[in-house]
Amino acid sequence: MVVMLITVFSLSATAQQEVKPSLGSDYKNAVGLRFGETSGFTYKHMFNNGNAFEGILSAFPYTLGVTGLYEKHFNTGVQGLRWYVGGGGHMNIGGPVSRTYYYYGDGRYRYVYRSGGFAFGVDAIGGAEYKFKKIPLAISSDLKPFIEWNDYGNIYYTIDPSLGVKFTF
Repeated sequence: MVVMLITVFSLSATAQQEVKPSLGSDYKNAVGLRFGETSGFTYKHMFNNGNAFEGILSAFPYTLGVTGLYEKHFNTGVQGLRWYVGGGGHMNIGGPVSRTYYYYGDGRYRYVYRSGGFAFGVDAIGGAEYKFKKIPLAISSDLKPFIEWNDYGNIYYTIDPSLGVKFTF
């Protein structure tokens, strides 16, 4: 985790020193899919000067998650390719599944009890995105390390690498 944070901040510092922030974008909005530990539907809205908001709606077994991220995009000198760094937070509703089995007579009956839960966390993000010039498509790869606290008293952290594909408009 520490190595990942150092890498993200190093990329951020390098991007700020060597390239100028993007003053515009090839697109204003994008919708698509993110494939990683936090997989799901994603929506990105580009503001002026390379600023963006990205939202991720994810689903796990018995859990629904929402992530909101602020991102700063930087030109790389290669047309269509940009670096981005940022941060935000997430929350998940749902939780682990508890199973209790009951035996009645000669048959086996199963009773499943699903307990709900709540978790929230702090996210960082750093990655690269390539927007194809002639078609409305962008692909991305990023690392989204996060730390999460839940109402069961557990703390969870991960690096969360991903690949993404988005339709731009």
